[in-house]
Amino acid sequence: EVKRQKRPGGPIAFAMLDVDGLKKVNDEKGHVAGDRVLGRFAQAVLENIRGGDIAVRFGGDEVLLAFPGEGEESAWKVLERIARSLGDLSFSFGVSVWDGRGEPEEAIREADHRMYREKRKKQGNSENPSVSFLSIIG
Repeated sequence: EVKRQKRPGGPIAFAMLDVDGLKKVNDEKGHVAGDRVLGRFAQAVLENIRGGDIAVRFGGDEVLLAFPGEGEESAWKVLERIARSLGDLSFSFGVSVWDGRGEPEEAIREADHRMYREKRKKQGNSENPSVSFLSIIG
């Protein structure tokens, strides 16, 4: 899909997503509990993306979303819907747009970098974002 977008026709917005505090869930509640959290996260992603959007697992527990022909604003709208549907399950994300110049992997790396920057900012916060959803998994 990304290669097809190399023709004129618009940008591709990318969003990299990662569940906050999953290691803590796995360590404290076990991997079955962590799998339930990931399942809930995946379900929310799939229920909130649009027909032409693409969602793929990217690495361990990260999800890459691609929005062909769309800019950053469209990605933000989808991310807001995902966040609302998850309630107290928190995730970090980064958004970047590929405008057709250079390689799309550069925009994906930028989205990944922005996601990790947000994760580090949350970890520096005095509140632990993962504690709020430990009740989800019992």
